[in-house]
Amino acid sequence: MSGRPVLVCRDVGARARTAAGFSARPAVPSPFRARPIRGISAEVGVTMEHEHRHHHKFNPANAARLLSGERAQMLPPADVLDLLDARPGQVVADVGCGPGFFALPLAERVGAQGGRVLACDTAPAMLDILRRRVAEAGGSAIEALQSEESGLPLADASCDRVLLACLLHELAFPEAFLAEVSRVLRPGGRGLALDWQARETPVGPPLASRVAPDTAAAWLAAAGLVAAPAVDVGPYAYGIVFHRSGEMRAQ
Repeated sequence: MSGRPVLVCRDVGARARTAAGFSARPAVPSPFRARPIRGISAEVGVTMEHEHRHHHKFNPANAARLLSGERAQMLPPADVLDLLDARPGQVVADVGCGPGFFALPLAERVGAQGGRVLACDTAPAMLDILRRRVAEAGGSAIEALQSEESGLPLADASCDRVLLACLLHELAFPEAFLAEVSRVLRPGGRGLALDWQARETPVGPPLASRVAPDTAAAWLAAAGLVAAPAVDVGPYAYGIVFHRSGEMRAQ
């Protein structure tokens, strides 16, 4: 199985990051600016303002980097799927699936008992690569779906599991997107947000675009999702398991 982009530069400058496959976009004014997150005291000063965070989109032209062996060492798919608690027979949404680095191993794990992987991405080029890889592997448990950043082509409460892999730092409007995640997650379901540590690392997006675990947890809370404490995933990433609020815990 291949892995993901090895963004082979320690320089955090724009030129180095563009060469690594990330293309900077100007900050988008957020409709949530200066609004306190629900459930968090205004005195804490946590808001949905992203004025100083520049979200970055991975360049689909560099999709091959998402399937590198080095990425498999940094983000071992089996470990990520264990943290997600993916099981045979489940319906799993892989949102921001790219060329299928996690989608194919997910299909192997859940497909044995009729489970499915709903692989969503906003980039048609990524979905084309995924479809080719699925055809070459002879798989049938993966459905490639075109999505919008704040609109998922999935029914309400249709997913047992939702995987958000290295996606939070790309979001212009995280609360709207995560509200969609909450909508499609079934009662008792479980999600996993996986993203880059908010510190300098040899690979990954610019530091200014990264989302710290406490910020990610606040975004989840604003969308009605409850986050477990963050855990390290590989040397440069963290993972946060979450479920819908009002539920004791994900099953």
